[in-house]
This record gives sequence, structure tokens and C-alpha cells, in this order.
Amino acid sequence: GDWGRAEAGVHALRRLDAASPVGLELLGRIAVERGDADGAEAAFDALDGLQPDSPTPQLGLALVDARLRREPFDALAHLQRARAREATLDLSGLLLRPEWSSLATDAAFVQALTTLLRPLPSPEPVSPAAE
Repeated sequence: GDWGRAEAGVHALRRLDAASPVGLELLGRIAVERGDADGAEAAFDALDGLQPDSPTPQLGLALVDARLRREPFDALAHLQRARAREATLDLSGLLLRPEWSSLATDAAFVQALTTLLRPLPSPEPVSPAAE
């Protein structure tokens, strides 16, 4: 794609509405696609400041760590934060999303994601103590 033109368009949008979370998210996504980890992280960090209760910035930061920095366990921490912000967030189809699909062959990331998706074991029932 023509990322330079896309980025220029987003900067124009941000000039119209500097507090636009959409603009920051788009800048972060463009930076990821360009391979600019620092730029993507800066955009998603700024978005996190704007939307501290939204899972979106944490998903963006997870993408930066997983795809660009190759730090699957740092990515996992961001995914956990995203899920903590939105309890109904379904991460089971994450690798089917275009921006995440290249990680389907990354064994370390798949293992980290599997750990996150694995349900916690049910606690053993407590039986009354025999007297």
C-alpha cells in the first residue's frame, strides 16, 4: 500500500481533531505495517492515555511487541491487560485477523497465546474434614 499517503491523510484528520482516538489508532496501525516499532508504540501509548479503559491501545501494543519486536511474552502481558479492560473480549480468533495472521507460524507467540486462552482449572471441591 501507499503508507505515506495514508499517513498524510491521518495527520490531516488529526489536525482537524487532535484528540481523535481514531487518528491515533490509524497512525499506530500504519506504523506497524511500515515496520516502525517506535512510531507504532508512541501512537498506541498516546491512544492509551486518551482511552485508558479501552482494550484497543493494549491490542495495538501487543501487536507491536509480537510482530515487530518479537517479544511474545510482552505481547501476552498487553493482551491480558486488554482482556482485563473488556471481560468479553474474544481473543480466540486473533490469528485470523489480517494484522495478526503472520504470527500464526510464530511458535513462541502461538504458545504464549495458547497459554492465555487456556481456561484456568476449576478449583477442587472442598470436602468437610472427617472427624
